[in-house]
Amino acid sequence: MKRIFSLLTLVLIAVSVFTLAPQKMSYQTVIQNSNNTLINSTNVVLHICILHDSSTGTDVNVETQSG
Repeated sequence: MKRIFSLLTLVLIAVSVFTLAPQKMSYQTVIQNSNNTLINSTNVVLHICILHDSSTGTDVNVETQSG
C-alpha cells in the first residue's frame, strides 16, 4: 500500500510540473542597421505579429516589446 501511495504521489508531482509550463514565447534577437553593423546601447521597440495562413493573413497574436 505504501508503494502504491508513493507511486501515485510521484505521478501527480510529475503531471503538475508539466502543466505549469509558461504560456509565452521566449526569444533573443540581434539588431543591425542596413550596413549590418550591430546597434548597441540603443532603445528599440519590437512589434511582433503572428499571422494566420500567410504573410498577409489576419492577426492571431500581436505583441509589442520595448527596452
